[in-house]
Amino acid sequence: MSGRATIGIGYERQGYNMSILESIGGTIDLISSLGRVKNPALAFRFSVEVDGISDGVFSECSGLSITRNVEKFFVGGINHYQEQLPGQIEYQNITLKQGVFPAASGMWKWFSKNMDKSSFNVERKNITVILYGFSTTPYVPYTIERWEVEDAFPVKWDISGFKSDSNEIVIETLEIAHRGFNLSITPKRSEIDITQVSRIPEGTGFSLS
Repeated sequence: MSGRATIGIGYERQGYNMSILESIGGTIDLISSLGRVKNPALAFRFSVEVDGISDGVFSECSGLSITRNVEKFFVGGINHYQEQLPGQIEYQNITLKQGVFPAASGMWKWFSKNMDKSSFNVERKNITVILYGFSTTPYVPYTIERWEVEDAFPVKWDISGFKSDSNEIVIETLEIAHRGFNLSITPKRSEIDITQVSRIPEGTGFSLS
C-alpha cells in the first residue's frame, strides 16, 4: 500500500481562539440555515495527499487553476468588434511547500528519481487536495470540495535561502505539472460519516482518507 502525505493547518497554529471560533461558527451556521448568508471556507482548513509520499507535511498548496484559451480574429470589413472562439484548456502547475526535515524528503526523492528519465517515462502520481469546513454540533471537519489531480510529475524543486541572522523555517518547494483535475463538491453535511472524522485531533493535520 502506498503512503499518502497529508496536512491540514490547525487553529492553534494560526493563533485563533477556539471558543470564539466556535461561537462565530455557530452563529454563521444558524444564519446560513435561515438562508441569509453562506458560510465561506477558510484557507487553512485543507489537506494534501500524494500517492507514495508518506512524510509530506505541506504548509501551502497553490496553482489549482484552469484556463480556457481564446482564439481572436477580425472579420474583413467589420471594425467595431472581433470574433472570439474557445480554444484549448490549459492547467497551471501546482506548487507544494513544506518545512525541511533532517531526513531526505519524499518530495526530493520523487523529483530526483525522474531527473535521469525521458519525458515519456517519468513517475507520475495522483494528488488529492481537500478543502474542509467544520461542523459545530459535533465539532468535526467535513469535506467542502475535493480536487483529484491526475498523472502529476515534478518539474521544479527549490529550497529557500539560508541567512546567518535568521530563525525562519527552511522551506522546500515542489512545482508539479499534471494532466488535469476533477472537482467534486459535497452536497450535504448530513452525508458525512461522523465515525470517520471524529477521530481526527484538533490542531494537527487531518484527512478523511
